[in-house]
Amino acid sequence: MTVAIDRALTQHLGHLRHAAFGACAALALLITACETDRRYLAPIAQSSAPAPPPVDSPAPADAPAPADAAPPADPAAPTPVTVAELAVLALDIENANGSVFVEVDPKATAISIRAKALDTWGRLIPIPADGSLPWVIAELNTDEGRGVLRVAGSYQITDSDGQPAPAFVMLRVRVPQCEGVRVRNANGSVELINVAGALNVENAGTENRNGDIEVRTSKVLSDPTSLITSRGDILLRIAPGSKGRFELSSPSGKTEFLVRSGKVDNAMQKLTSYQATLNGGENKVELSTQRGAVRVEVRNPMTHSANHMY
Repeated sequence: MTVAIDRALTQHLGHLRHAAFGACAALALLITACETDRRYLAPIAQSSAPAPPPVDSPAPADAPAPADAAPPADPAAPTPVTVAELAVLALDIENANGSVFVEVDPKATAISIRAKALDTWGRLIPIPADGSLPWVIAELNTDEGRGVLRVAGSYQITDSDGQPAPAFVMLRVRVPQCEGVRVRNANGSVELINVAGALNVENAGTENRNGDIEVRTSKVLSDPTSLITSRGDILLRIAPGSKGRFELSSPSGKTEFLVRSGKVDNAMQKLTSYQATLNGGENKVELSTQRGAVRVEVRNPMTHSANHMY
């Protein structure tokens, strides 16, 4: 029975992949065409001042910059930031309207941030004549071998009615290592690949665009994790050996907990939620959506995305 159910779910996801592929083909071509264009590499300001832990409230606009803060890199020719000297790197990303893609690639030798912006018609916004990327700000704070990379995406444009409107900013971050991720996003997908450490993601969707969250990592999950969206599906695919107290919630969709390797205790399935303890873990793992499906898979995590968003 279990094999039949799993086979049916796999077949169902296959149908969803083919349906989503056609809808996203134009956007995928746009991203691919710009992927190797160095003009979309965002400059990263660097500071050796101690970096406070990420907080939800932004710093005051008139807060003075650290005295030893390095000036921003030349936006016309940004230099990749090497992180070989960092023992730990955490990510703190805020995107007012758009999508976030984070990939941890041990083969990478530097941090790279690509940022593109679309207008309300879905057209790529041209880069200004000075070569700057006004829709993204990035800063790397380092202190005694620990680093926090902060990335903020936001840009205002004028719509067809002459009214101010937010551009759709696509952030793509690639780092060689990562220990902890915080993301705040709206009106687009969030996808995290091969991340580690504590995860804290809040996303928001609308009737026109879902706020999906997808995390696929080959790392063992043993830290507190919170994946929350107001509208959209949530997928957490983690490696065998992961642990935690899992709480899945969806008032209007399915909650699924699929474990192919590990011990599950205290499992409780309700109409709109699911709770279980995996491998005796004490760390809380919360996944919640107001409208969508929630799915946890403990298996080989690095298979292709179920959503094919990128």
